[in-house]
Amino acid sequence: MRAVKFALLILTFVAVGVGGFTFGNWLLDRWGGGSKAEEIRWVDEYQGLGERSGTSTALKIQAEPSSLTVRAGQPIRITIRLTNYSQRRLTLNAWLEPYPAYFRSNQFPLKVFILKSGKPIRFKGNATILPPHTKYDFFYLEPGATRSVNINLASGFRGGKWDFSEPGEYEVYLWYETYLTGRSIGLDAWTGRTNAVCVKIRIIAS
Repeated sequence: MRAVKFALLILTFVAVGVGGFTFGNWLLDRWGGGSKAEEIRWVDEYQGLGERSGTSTALKIQAEPSSLTVRAGQPIRITIRLTNYSQRRLTLNAWLEPYPAYFRSNQFPLKVFILKSGKPIRFKGNATILPPHTKYDFFYLEPGATRSVNINLASGFRGGKWDFSEPGEYEVYLWYETYLTGRSIGLDAWTGRTNAVCVKIRIIAS
């Protein structure tokens, strides 16, 4: 009889353990720690009023020059051009500062992803979150019109920077991506993602 009670006690502990483990994993998946957490949509500053529309041919990005050689520690200057290829006026997010793509902020639509010898290099700095946009933080791009912006990748972004100190071959991928519609402030802004362009940079010793 004592052996039966002991066996039942062991079975009870096993059942409780398995049940707790299963229920715990279910909670983890549901509330932010398991595989389902990676499927959570990143919402914008207006609580998800904007929606991604995917890659679009309406807006295209170009970068000049397509390749350059720079001494370590020198500025890395690139001109970005956004062109409206559609037949309607586009309302676009004007915060055109180069922003690390993996931070996933849609406040800053000009995304940057950099490889050195085929391996990603990290941005040395923190993600930046600013107060919500106002109507003055958007601009209009008429059909056929182009908006240009000059950037210096060596100077970084708001106190952070990418490390270009080591000589070698770098590939810089840039694109414009936004789903910040501005509907809450009465704007019907363009949402989506442009083509990506690649600028090849060779860093040589100073």
